[in-house]
Amino acid sequence: MRVAVAFMKIVAYNLPKRLSLILQQRFGKKLTKLVKLIIHDKKLTEKTADQKAQVMVVTIASLVNAKILKSMKNLKTIITASTGTNHIDLAECKKLGIEVKNCPGYGSNGVAELAIALAFSGLRKMNKMLEFGRNLNYPKSFFYYLGSELSGKTCTVLGTGSIGALIAKKLIALGAKVNAYSRSIDQELADLGVKYVTFGNAIRKAEIIFIALPFTKETFHIIGAKELLKMKKGSSIVNIARGELVDSDGLLKHIGRLSFVATDVIEGESGLWFGRTKTIHAINELVKKDNFLLVPHIGSSTSEAQERLAEEIITALGNILR
Repeated sequence: MRVAVAFMKIVAYNLPKRLSLILQQRFGKKLTKLVKLIIHDKKLTEKTADQKAQVMVVTIASLVNAKILKSMKNLKTIITASTGTNHIDLAECKKLGIEVKNCPGYGSNGVAELAIALAFSGLRKMNKMLEFGRNLNYPKSFFYYLGSELSGKTCTVLGTGSIGALIAKKLIALGAKVNAYSRSIDQELADLGVKYVTFGNAIRKAEIIFIALPFTKETFHIIGAKELLKMKKGSSIVNIARGELVDSDGLLKHIGRLSFVATDVIEGESGLWFGRTKTIHAINELVKKDNFLLVPHIGSSTSEAQERLAEEIITALGNILR
């Protein structure tokens, strides 16, 4: 049984500096002698876990496993500064009666904008173009490096939740044709001209596939070797969801069929967050490919998103303290 305590201790781990500053400036002043906020620079581990904390704020860089949860006898609520909760053992939280709150809306626009930026980068071969620019290397003929335009492309958005819906709207505004595959139909998107199709058609008809699905047992490797072979030759993938939705071994085998793959996430990424520097073999090989564009999970890394994230955390903390 969990211990009820009159004094409330809120502990945060490994928050971005800007977010820490916002919380200290805008929330810390509201605290009373009965409430204490402590922000640690380090990630949550078995050693840094505060056993007196009632509320814990973490990021995806902290792995909240069963052992840590069992050691934090007073813990009642976890607030994760992220949309996803894959880094938290939700089953153990439920067993122990610990409430888990995420921040679902703060990064949606930043992630959607990055998806469009990645698409443009792939279409205009920015990997090579930036290299040429840095070296002041102006080829005699650019015809070999002809890019392509997003306007007029047939794009598929897999998943039309908050992020996928924003991607679809931005694509329409840029003149693309948009198909979508999702568990439910967003009527607003349908009214704007988004056509909902089966998964098979979503894969086969797309010139660019935007992956915006959550990571679940059902979506694991939803794009595998079989699906890659069904895609049009010369089509492309933009992934701003989770790396595990794409089978990296299958992608390595068939990436030559694709114009480009641009991604903010990679399979095995959690190993990098939690101090295991080896990723799977396929990723180490994919990053050597000119048509594989990778940025290090920066979708929500905007000052505007951090402001919204702080507001969501402040609201969640405020509700707890009422």
